Amino acid sequence: MSDFRPSPFRTNESVKFGDASDDAHEVVGSFELEGPISFSKITTSSATSITAGVTDSVIFCTNDTADSTITVTLPTASDAGEGSVLFVKVTNTRTHTLTLQSGSVSDKIEGEDTKTFSGGVGLGVILLSDGTSKWHIF
Repeated sequence: MSDFRPSPFRTNESVKFGDASDDAHEVVGSFELEGPISFSKITTSSATSITAGVTDSVIFCTNDTADSTITVTLPTASDAGEGSVLFVKVTNTRTHTLTLQSGSVSDKIEGEDTKTFSGGVGLGVILLSDGTSKWHIF
């Protein structure tokens, strides 16, 4: 692995690292990003049960059945990898219960197997994997 340390690294153009969608890059030290951020995979689902994949970045839950429970099963924290972020958002105007389910019996979401949230449009959760067995909620 080469040691690439630009001083400073700035661009006003698009920058792409790697040549495949599964390339991995590590930043050592601080990293500052200005401008728009795009996410690799956005999933929209009208189902009441969704299984998030390790490549999912954003999941929009659009189920239009009143007073329904939407369950999102998370990938295992170890499969997702350390620092993996997942945004889950309810995007319709109905009242829902959003249940996050761990993807493994050894995984925990803030110390629990499931976490439940109630609300309507705008209900959303940001999750961060520790890469081992935990998902943290922000």
